[in-house]
Order: sequence, then structure tokens, then C-alpha cells
Amino acid sequence: MSREELPFEGFGCINDESSFLSTSELSFISADPDEYPSERSQVSDSDEEDVFTQYYEHSFAIHENIPSSQIVGAESLDESFTTELEDLSAAVSASSQSHPEIQLTRSRLISSHLSDLKDMPNAAYLRSITPQTMTVNLVVGVITISQPRNIKTRRGGRSIELVEMLVGDDTKAGFGVNIWLPPSQKSNHSALQDGELRTQTLRLRPQDVVLAKTVALTSFRGKVYGQSLRRGMTTLDLLYRNVVDGDDARGAYGAAELEQGAIHEPQVRKVRDVKDWVMRFVGANTGALPSGRASKPRLANKNQMQALPNDTPQK
Repeated sequence: MSREELPFEGFGCINDESSFLSTSELSFISADPDEYPSERSQVSDSDEEDVFTQYYEHSFAIHENIPSSQIVGAESLDESFTTELEDLSAAVSASSQSHPEIQLTRSRLISSHLSDLKDMPNAAYLRSITPQTMTVNLVVGVITISQPRNIKTRRGGRSIELVEMLVGDDTKAGFGVNIWLPPSQKSNHSALQDGELRTQTLRLRPQDVVLAKTVALTSFRGKVYGQSLRRGMTTLDLLYRNVVDGDDARGAYGAAELEQGAIHEPQVRKVRDVKDWVMRFVGANTGALPSGRASKPRLANKNQMQALPNDTPQK
């Protein structure tokens, strides 16, 4: 279910006091299962089970078990994109227009119905629309992003990797997104479908501005967070990067074209606004070099392991 297809009037009534979840505050969240009874069935019944394990189990179950029939709102590419792209800022160079990856990223952006983080619904509303799952498209700046962690299920020894990302935009910050990735050595059909997300995720770093497309919204004990969906449904396109040197990867938009002249497309204006926000508020303490230059990503620690509860049945 997409943001624009929600069956209600007055969106403000459902995002009052919407509170975001980050793993840094999990230990302080109420462990009383009676406080959020509708979520008890989604986590372990054991009151003694570690809250982190409950949270990761909850997230992993959503990633694995939501059938496509309950997910609405992954828009197809807009066929009018070619015409719209011609109306972009005159600063777009011919060389950038000819780059297939840049063209694809811009097409995804222009065809997306974007949501602001301040407009995220609260946990009560997300529970009220169960079993439907709301998905959103976001233009956000990366505040922090973890290295991939190898997680092994307790039953069957199945391995999967988790990347946790904390993001913000020009309206609100502190929104957590869990990105589940199949191990890099896997070559089955599901792993191939998620291959693009793996590539996109592992190249990100703090201060990057990304288009997070088809992010599922869910909640854990009254706190809202974002969630990747499997089979290639969720994508993370790099829109803007504060490049370090000539060898550094660039986003689909450069600083010059975001700053030069009027921008008519609301989606591109959002990129500019988030770029301005992230360059002001995300700095050295989150992985950037002195003078606001972003550091290049470090190699992941592939030896770090964490156990999840038993495998969740596949659908």
C-alpha cells in the first residue's frame, strides 16, 4: 500500500507523535508485551528473550514472509520520463545523460511519489492496516550505515547479512532502515534478484543522498522503522555524493546542477533540499573527513556473527 493510496482522510491524524526506532535505544523500550498486544504474535512469547533478538526476528520475518499480494505501491517507470528529463536543469551535461546508470536513477526519481519523514504514520496506524503493508519512496541523507553483519539462523544454519542504516531529510531525522541481503556467495534466483540492492547498499557512506524506493514501514513496540523487501523490490539509488577525489563514485546529480537556476521538478528540489541538510548536519562524527569531506567506506568485517531465532516459514 503506497502513501498516496491510503484509505483515509486527514493524514495528520495518523502520524501524530510518530516515533522512530533505532537500535541504540532498544534497551530503553518497554518490554511489557501487554503494552503492544497486537505485536506480541510477531515476536517470541518468551519474556526473557533478549529484546535485540526479538527485534531482529520481527524484522527478518517481515522481510521473508510478506506476500506480494499485500504490497501495493511499487510504481512502474513513468513512460513520460524522456520528455520530463528534457525539461531538467540546463546544467545537465550530455555526458551524464548518456550514462545508463544515471538515466535509470533519474527515471526512478522522476517517476516516484515521494514522502517526507515528518509525514510517516505512527505505529498504531500501521497495526490498524494489517495484513496490508505500507511502502514509501524517500529521498534521504545517510547519517550512519553499519558494516554488513553475518547472521545465522538457529535452525538449519541459514546465513543472511544485515545492514542497518540511519537516515534523515530536511523535515526529520533518525529514521532507521534494515536492509537484509543474501550472502555474497549465494547464486540462487532470490540472491540474483537482490544483487542490485547489495551493490547499491555496500557502496553507501555517511552524507550520501539516496532514493530509497519501496521501503516497507513497520513498527516494534510502538516505534516505527523501515524495512527492505526481498526479490529486488527495494532499491537504493545514489542521487548525490560529496566526492572526495577524481576516483570517487558520483551520484546521479552534481552540486552544480542542483544549485544552478530554478528546478521545476519537485523530486529534484527534494534532492537539493536533502543535500543542503545533510551537508550542514552530517559531519565528521558519522564517518566524514575533516572539512566535511566524506570518508570512503571501510571493508566489512565478515567474521561477525549473530544468531536469530528459528527459520521463519517461507511463502
